[in-house]
Amino acid sequence: MPLAPLDTAIVIRVGTAVDDTDFKTRETVAFNAAGIVVGLHKSAVAGTKNTFTTTAITPEDPAGVAGNRWQHIGGGYHELEITAAQNNVEGELQVVAIATGVLHFESAVYTIVPVAVYNALVAGTDTLEADVKQILGTALTETAGGYLAAAFKKLFDVETPALMTDTAIRSTSESRLQLTAIPGSLNRICHVFIADSTSASGAGKTGLAFGDVTGYYMRPDKNAATAMTMMDITTLGTYAPDTSAKCAFKEVDSTNMPGTYEVQLPNDVIAQGADNAVAMLRATGAVPAVIVIDFDKHKQAFLR
Repeated sequence: MPLAPLDTAIVIRVGTAVDDTDFKTRETVAFNAAGIVVGLHKSAVAGTKNTFTTTAITPEDPAGVAGNRWQHIGGGYHELEITAAQNNVEGELQVVAIATGVLHFESAVYTIVPVAVYNALVAGTDTLEADVKQILGTALTETAGGYLAAAFKKLFDVETPALMTDTAIRSTSESRLQLTAIPGSLNRICHVFIADSTSASGAGKTGLAFGDVTGYYMRPDKNAATAMTMMDITTLGTYAPDTSAKCAFKEVDSTNMPGTYEVQLPNDVIAQGADNAVAMLRATGAVPAVIVIDFDKHKQAFLR
């Protein structure tokens, strides 16, 4: 069945009109032809198929003003204009007609749908809205903070959506950086992205200073997390910590790289005696930044 938009003036093709004597000659039926009767059948209740109302239509001169203008378009086919007020129920709609000397003839049954649906499926000028309720049969439950919707928006609301290795590990609960280091190497400088915990789009948190941040690290040879003493960086790219327990921290560029910070790790984090280490930086209003460090012992042995 053809689709047509709801609450919109539409043109319905009716036919073919065939002579009631020889049952084959296609006839032209004027708007004011003798015995012409035109009826509009449509759903009585939105979305129903079994209950209909029938309204009599008075065909009007095709040269007149907009209304129920009727005209022959050739080969026994006719067109009837239906006003927006008459096309006011979702469901099915059909026009039937008869006239003196002509057999009963009718239109196709049209499915009347919301304008947005018609524009998306037929006109191509709109899109259909869809709510994801399940994934592989599992119902999705939104959290009070709206994190589920925020995660979908962060993943797909970009010009070129893509799920790749580097984006798959991102989440609304942490920002993660993966590093490889030689055990015992000194003065390690890295850069991390810290997201704004209040942003649904994953925007970077700007304006953090070393005093806003709390830092801890953990290694397999430790039995508890170790606090890092945070300090400022005077010059980006120049290692600043003056003891092996201090961690230097500074924003890189709040305008051109919002949310990017330089972190100068304490040398204690990468000291020999462990296979890996993990450090975490936390601040109010920011997603925790996690720095995971794998120690390259093969390179360490080669350099000895």
